[in-house]
Order: sequence, then C-alpha cells, then structure tokens
Amino acid sequence: MVTLSETQRETMQSHEWFHALDLGGGVQTCGRFPPGKPQNQTLFSVFDFLKDIDVRNMDCLDIGATDGLISFGFEKLGAKSVLATDRVSGDGFRTVHGLLQSRVEHLVPVEISTIVDQLKDRQFDLIVCAGVIYHMLNPLSAIMACRALLRPGGLLIVETAMSWLSKHAVMVLNSEEEESMESSTYWMPTPKALEGMVRLCHFEVLGGRWQPDIGRGAVLGRATPAQHPAPGGTTLTRAMHQHGLLDYQFSKQLAAADASPASTIAFRGPVRSSEIASASYIPVFPLHAHRPEDTALGKRDWKVVPRSE
Repeated sequence: MVTLSETQRETMQSHEWFHALDLGGGVQTCGRFPPGKPQNQTLFSVFDFLKDIDVRNMDCLDIGATDGLISFGFEKLGAKSVLATDRVSGDGFRTVHGLLQSRVEHLVPVEISTIVDQLKDRQFDLIVCAGVIYHMLNPLSAIMACRALLRPGGLLIVETAMSWLSKHAVMVLNSEEEESMESSTYWMPTPKALEGMVRLCHFEVLGGRWQPDIGRGAVLGRATPAQHPAPGGTTLTRAMHQHGLLDYQFSKQLAAADASPASTIAFRGPVRSSEIASASYIPVFPLHAHRPEDTALGKRDWKVVPRSE
C-alpha cells in the first residue's frame, strides 16, 4: 500500500498532472481532463492495442513518458526492462517512481533527433510513442527513429492528434486550420496518412484505433526487414522500398536494426482498424484511474488557446 509523506503529498498536490494514476491505498492523481470526464482518454487507442500484446520478458520503450502511466504499467505487466524517455524531468514521474519503488529506467533529456545516438546499440521489442509527433516540425523523423530502435518483428504503437478533414493521405498544418487549439500542435495526419507514414518506414500496419470524437488515434506496426517489403502498401511504396529510401543515415540505422535477432513479441488481436467512443470506452490497464475521486491530488495540465473569432 502506498503511504505518502507530507513532502510527497505537497509535491503531488502542486504538480500539474498529465496522467491520472491510481497508486493504491486511496492515492490518486487528478489527470489533465476536466472533472467528470474520462481521464487518460488520449491513450485509449494505445490501451486497446496493448490488451492484446503480452509484454512479459520483453524490452519496452516509452517515448514521451510524462508522468509515466505507460512505463509503470509495462513494469506491472511483467516487462523484462522498461526505459522511459522525455524532454524534461518532471516531479510527477520522479515521485511515482519512488512511491512504487520502481525499477523503470528514466532517461532525460532526450530529443527524437538524437534518441538513436543516445541509446547507442540498444534494441527493443515494443515502443510506444504517444502524444509526440504532432509536437514536432518533422514528425516522420520520430517514426524513422523508432524503426531504428526495434528488433525485426518488434511492435510500434504511435499515437497522435489527428485530422478528419480529408479521406486522403494528408498532413494538415494545424496553425492554419486550427483543428486543435493547443499551441504546440503543428501537424495532424489523417488516418490514411498516419498508416502510410508507418508503412513507409518499413512496418507492416496491423491496424488503427481512431477516436474522431476527440481528434486522436493510433497505428500499430510490426517492423519488417528492409529486404522484405511490408505487405499492404501501394505499388509506389513497394517501389520506394525496393530502390531504397533516400536518407543515408536512416538506411544505416535500418541495416543495423535488421541485423539484430528477431523479436518474439506478438499481437493477438484483430488485424483491422476500428473506432473508439471515448466517452463510453473503459480500458483495463495497470494504474489507470478512469474517473478519479474528488480527493485526487494535483492540478490539471489543461491549456488551450481561445479559438479565433
């Protein structure tokens, strides 16, 4: 059972929480969404994939871990190792890490542009990159970096803010369209674009989980060796893979990743895309607090810009 010292309680009470966590013993954090709303709802697509993935004895990487819900959840589910990375070190992650007496490795500061070099020769079976790429001016580079860090056959879940303005493979420039009023949201892919981005970076797309009601979604991909073009792509995608992508650094990283022993991780869910109704979906994931009690600790990490008149 988690017992808080006065200092820990004060720290948790003053922290702006992104994740709503249930740490046991009546200790919960408030999460980022308004009271009464399902918390952690931008991760529901991720949770829906993870319920069909056995992480026991697997090496897992959580990119953009913030308060650590995915990272600590992996540990609870029996992962062999868990690495959490982020741009900054936050009081939330550090406090929860201590309360849980966690062995999760926390590496900060880490930028996507340097993550492959920072992690050197490390390889993973599963990577979750949630809430990251829409904050980037070059979002495709994140998916490339993830592919370079995965063993052949490894799994990637990439979750992001998304656009439904088009049925085509389009990246929407949010600063012009104002689909999201979060000032750090730059690019929003359509579902077809997100699937295509993942496939272009040498993944077999196993499905999408879309949340159009909140403008979010995720794609699950399995890393395929460069010499075996991923199934399901267009004629042009297959030609691009056959002739090699014109990025020398990524080609070197991909060759190194493909030389690693294959992962044994498996996805046992349906290979398809589907929609999730965020208001009614109730995920099952360790430490997830769906609707925290009124006594939940902390402030809410909720900032948007007023919409243009």
